[in-house]
Amino acid sequence: LEGTSIQMLSTQQELDGTEYLTYIDWESYSEEDMTVNFYIVKAASDGSQTFYNDRPLVTSSPDFASVLSDGGLLVSTFDGGMHYSQDGTKKRTLLQGYAYSNLRTLAAQRNMEYVVISPEENSLVRYDLKTDNSVETIPIVLPDRGNYGEGALTLDGEGNIYMCNSTGIHYWKKGGSIWETLVDGNLSSLSMPSLVASNIAQGSDNDFFVLLSNTSSGVPSLLRFYYDPDVASVPSEVLSIFALSDSAT
Repeated sequence: LEGTSIQMLSTQQELDGTEYLTYIDWESYSEEDMTVNFYIVKAASDGSQTFYNDRPLVTSSPDFASVLSDGGLLVSTFDGGMHYSQDGTKKRTLLQGYAYSNLRTLAAQRNMEYVVISPEENSLVRYDLKTDNSVETIPIVLPDRGNYGEGALTLDGEGNIYMCNSTGIHYWKKGGSIWETLVDGNLSSLSMPSLVASNIAQGSDNDFFVLLSNTSSGVPSLLRFYYDPDVASVPSEVLSIFALSDSAT
C-alpha cells in the first residue's frame, strides 16, 4: 500500500479463523474537525471478505480497534474509547488517557472487558462493556523513565492483566491487589533506552511475544520471552561496556 492514502492499524484473529483488518483512509481527513473514515474488513476462514458494516465509521485519530464478542466494536481514539453497537451506532464514549508519540494507547480488550490507562494517566481502569461501567481501578507499574503511558497490555481469558514496559513483564490477577513480576526488565533488553514496548501477546506455552519499537533506528523487533529452568534468573557475571561517544543503546 506504499504511496496510497491507506494506513493499516491492526489485525485481530478469532478462534474460528475469522480475521478483522482495520485501516484508515486519509483521503477522507477533515481539517475542520480532524476526523477520518475508519474501515474494518472481515475475512472468513473460507477466504470471503466483507466490510464490518456498510458504511465507514467517522472518528478522530484512532490508534487501534477491537471487534467485541457481541458483534460490537471498541475503537480507541484521541477523544476516548468509542463503543459502537453492531450496526455502527455509537453507544458511549469511555473516558481514558491517550497514546504517546506514535504508539498505541495503553489498553487491552477481551471478553467484553476493556482495560485502559485512566484519564489522569496514573492508573488503569477496567470497563465492563456490557454496562460501560468502570469496575476496577489498578495502579500502574511505573517505568524507570517516568512515563505512565509507556508500554503494552494484554488480557487472558480470565481477565488477568499482563503489562510490559521498561521495568519488565508484570502480572495482575483479576480482583487482586498487587503486581507480580514475571520478567525483570533490568535483566533483559526491555530496559534499553532506545526500545519501547508497543504490543504484547501471550503464547500457548507460558511464553510472551513483545513487539518493540526502536526510537533510534525506527526498525521494530519481535522478542519471545519464555521460562528456561536451566538458565539462572540472575546473571553470574557482569559485562562492562565502554564507548567513546554517547549512545541511546
